[in-house]
Amino acid sequence: MRKQHFIRVIVLIMCITSIATKSYSQSAIVVKNAYIKKGDASYLYGFRDSKRIEIDTAYAVVAGKISIATKEALKPGMYFISTPSIIEKEPIQILLSQEQKEQINIECEESSDKIKVDKNVEGDVYRAYIEAARQYFMQQDNYRVQLRSVSTEKEKELLLKKVTDAQQQFYNFGVQTAKGYPETLLASIINCNNIPPNPDDKFKSYLEHTSSIQYKTATDFIRKNYWSGVDFKDTLLLNTPFLADKTENYTRQFNPDDSNTVGIVVELLEKSKVNPQLFQIISDAMFQIYNKPGSDYYNNDVTIAILNKSLEQTFIPDWKKLSIREQIKIIQKNKIGTIANNITLKDSSGKSHVLKESKATYILLYFYDPECHSCAKATPIVKDWAGKQKNLKIWSVYIEQDKAKWEKYNNENSSPENWLNLWDENREDKLTEKYWIDGIPAMYLLDKDKKVLLKNASFNQLANYFSNE
Repeated sequence: MRKQHFIRVIVLIMCITSIATKSYSQSAIVVKNAYIKKGDASYLYGFRDSKRIEIDTAYAVVAGKISIATKEALKPGMYFISTPSIIEKEPIQILLSQEQKEQINIECEESSDKIKVDKNVEGDVYRAYIEAARQYFMQQDNYRVQLRSVSTEKEKELLLKKVTDAQQQFYNFGVQTAKGYPETLLASIINCNNIPPNPDDKFKSYLEHTSSIQYKTATDFIRKNYWSGVDFKDTLLLNTPFLADKTENYTRQFNPDDSNTVGIVVELLEKSKVNPQLFQIISDAMFQIYNKPGSDYYNNDVTIAILNKSLEQTFIPDWKKLSIREQIKIIQKNKIGTIANNITLKDSSGKSHVLKESKATYILLYFYDPECHSCAKATPIVKDWAGKQKNLKIWSVYIEQDKAKWEKYNNENSSPENWLNLWDENREDKLTEKYWIDGIPAMYLLDKDKKVLLKNASFNQLANYFSNE
């Protein structure tokens, strides 16, 4: 479970009994507070397939209350209601287990502790659970601090036992709470976020030694238990942010250099394919993580495995599969371990430089634009570091076509001796076809044979590679 799942103000509406009242074509939410002024705005947000969407905006017609009338009944899921900041700076959350057709009344006083919502029996239970979670995380943080100051192995052992005991107690609390409210969104959320304590966790210390037995034991436990509380056929979680968040957090349980990552990803996608919507949420979340340039988790092999798994699914339409196949072709360009595409670029004097003819032990291709904000921050750092490296040649490649702007930048900013300023004049070499540059700055590290060692690397990855040489 992650702390950010729990926002300070949680209001839970559980519609678990049939409504023997008149059926409405729309839902209404009324927020009452003495501080609301005429013209004040309130916004209603929800989630569809884990993506946040804006549903409606309302303005106070009279002082003291704001009425939000949605165009249709609210579907099961999580909703946010923002109110004027004088009432509550954070949004009020509403969770619905069934479609909501009757009016929801919310009365706010001076603080969030005095928010009252009609038909909110289950809300009290959830708020108690949230408060227990806050106390638990505070306790865990305190144990982390204490762990830094222990002087003997016995003290460390006793403290770690307190950690595991607290984890088990909180897990048991979540299990019992969820059991009391079966087949509700409350139970689905708690079960989704309530992960069995990992006996080899110890604050993720296992991540430091990926080749150790502890790492294998810990990650085997995670693969078996992390998703045990999720019913992949359950539709209640689709309209909440929890599935995408849980997927992202799941990837962080493994070292980016774990050689089993492809298997780990495919294993999860195989489980989730029983629910097409859930499969799409999880595959999209993992794609964003493993295809983000400059990220420690950037991995072409994993990204292609995700896309190939999508191609296998009969519920993915043919038109989308065509797009996926094109994505795979793009990602396969200049993969790590392959020979980089040859390019011929020019310097400001017009002299040509051919990549395959370079004799450097290492070559760093640095794609950038002087007007790029991220490049402006990164380039001086890369220059300072690169100038201290032996056997490294930097090809600093300007990706646009404004020669005057490029030359002005080069004249005003000094470069180390091993730094070449180059460009693809008039796009004669079709640079952007040979290298898919999804964001800048982008860095590719090549060896003397022009084999790709790092692709779309972060500066830390680059520096770490040379520090281990």
